[in-house]
Amino acid sequence: MRTRLASATILVASILLAVQSPFAVADTVAPAPREQTVKAKDGRTLVVGQRTETVDRLVVGPSLMREARVGNEAYAMVSGKGKSSLREATLTIGYHVGCAVAFGKIVADLSGVFSALGMKSGTNLPKSSITIVPKSDGPPQVTSTKLYPGIVITPKVEMTLQMGSVAEVPLATGPVRNSRGLLGIREADVKIDGCLGPAAIRSYAKLTTKSALADETVVVYGDPVNI
Repeated sequence: MRTRLASATILVASILLAVQSPFAVADTVAPAPREQTVKAKDGRTLVVGQRTETVDRLVVGPSLMREARVGNEAYAMVSGKGKSSLREATLTIGYHVGCAVAFGKIVADLSGVFSALGMKSGTNLPKSSITIVPKSDGPPQVTSTKLYPGIVITPKVEMTLQMGSVAEVPLATGPVRNSRGLLGIREADVKIDGCLGPAAIRSYAKLTTKSALADETVVVYGDPVNI
């Protein structure tokens, strides 16, 4: 009996401590880098990948709140002589956000500093925030802001997120210049509020090319991380 009482006391104390503890890093996950190389229909070689991804899962207290601090870098290369002229090549970096069971309103915010094509990150650069809320009907509402010549970030997205579904959230898109492209996220905060069941995020990097012969899309995905 004393053992059970002692165990119960420790359990209650642990729960109270977890609720009252300030913001803290629970653990850090470093998903493996990903890269994919394909031969396009026009003869070019397309490479897209992501590397140096980190996810700091944060302890925020309330059970309906999920929060993580993420960083990631996406790169792309286009090489070889194609059978037709290359009209456009773009690189996109983003996240998939999912919640198993919704409890009222679901909101996911993402804010952070972006780096592009070697541009150094700093406090004077614009920040981006992503909001995902349930919508009964209508298409997604997207607002874009130019961050760097040719680079466009998505500071606000509103789209339908149903229970058990996954929302694709593009964070930044930029051109592949001189056969190379690079986009990065530095210390971005991801918050999912109102999620009763498990919540998870998964990064992705997408290379899209357009030529007179064909349009090609190559995507790599990071490891899903529960937050």
